[in-house]
Formats: sequence, C-alpha cells, structure tokens
Amino acid sequence: MATQVVKKDGSIQPFNAEKIKAAIRGASTEAGLDAAAAETIVIKVSESVLAALATKDQIKSSEIKDLIFAELQKINPAIIDAWNKYAAAKQAQA
Repeated sequence: MATQVVKKDGSIQPFNAEKIKAAIRGASTEAGLDAAAAETIVIKVSESVLAALATKDQIKSSEIKDLIFAELQKINPAIIDAWNKYAAAKQAQA
C-alpha cells in the first residue's frame, strides 16, 4: 500500500486514505447527491483506488486524482464536473 504521496510542489506527505474519501464525499455532495448516495460512491471509488495503490510505495497526487476520475467517469461523471468547479473556485480564492 502506498505510504507516501508526492504533491505537485514535490513535497512528500504520508498517504491518508481519509483525504481521498473526504474529497469524493465533498464532490458528490456538491454534485447534488444525498448523503446515502454520496457514501455509496465514496465506498465504491475509494475501494477501487486503494486496490490500485496496493502495489505502490509512493504515488503522485495527480495519479491518485486520475484514478479517482477514472472510477467516477464510470459511476457518475457529474461528480467530476462538481470536483473541477470546486477546485477552480478554490484556486480563485487563493
């Protein structure tokens, strides 16, 4: 299982599966899903992503995002749109 994440700026942080779940949960809620539907998606996507990370020691944050988006594309592409809108709004505030 991946134990380290390489961020965009090159810094390395400990891997935290809860960050993945929180991001998926937030995007699902932003896309208008109720809590139960959002949690179902969190479980499906995070299980798939964590399985993909099982053979890696270190992974780039962009690779994690790509894995998440690939799964969301299969399940509910509207969540990707909500994720991107949230990210753009967050960057505009910075």
